[in-house]
Amino acid sequence: MKSDWKSPNDVKQTYVNASILKDNRIVFNIKGNSYRLVAKFNFEKQWIFIRFIGTHAAYNKKMLTQFKTNYIMNINPIKSESDYRNSLKRMEVIFDAAIGTIESEEADILAMMIDEYKKTLSYRNTIPN
Repeated sequence: MKSDWKSPNDVKQTYVNASILKDNRIVFNIKGNSYRLVAKFNFEKQWIFIRFIGTHAAYNKKMLTQFKTNYIMNINPIKSESDYRNSLKRMEVIFDAAIGTIESEEADILAMMIDEYKKTLSYRNTIPN
């Protein structure tokens, strides 16, 4: 299925049981609301980032944990060697975070960004001067 959604309301027209949250996040109820999928949308780029998939009970527990900790990820693009070193330092702090925690999600995102930055460096080193 391919869609060209421009706003949360466009998604809601396709999936009438979806719930719109702030920051372009949408909750989809699956199998009679037994399971939930939370996605964050970037409508301009037509990207979807899956934030959570699990049972309704696990979703409720996760949301309660988030509200209690009020944790905010501070993730920025890695554009320089300095950014790269700072990212590695942060990864040392959150590396062993328990699965399902926000710190664990941050570690997953940071790992992907570090990997992409290293690929970019490898590519730059193969370009002739």
